[in-house]
Amino acid sequence: PAGSIGWRISQESFMNDVTWLNNLQVRAGYGIMGNQINVAPDNAYTLFGGNQFSTFYPITGGPGIWQGFSQTRVGNPDARWEEAHNMN
Repeated sequence: PAGSIGWRISQESFMNDVTWLNNLQVRAGYGIMGNQINVAPDNAYTLFGGNQFSTFYPITGGPGIWQGFSQTRVGNPDARWEEAHNMN
């Protein structure tokens, strides 16, 4: 959301006698904008997974290895869409 306001002072009645100034205005604006890359909906959850290159372990002590799991992503339930507050 954003908004702005302006006041064209040169069109006020008290400025009628000022001939050397024909366009005087004051403007102000404020807005909140965000990054176009949004946070994934499942970002709050920690994920675990396994693949053949990083999660096989010699659990039994024998020649075989067994597939395990490792953490693939740390969840962050506080992650929100990035916001930038701009004022001019």
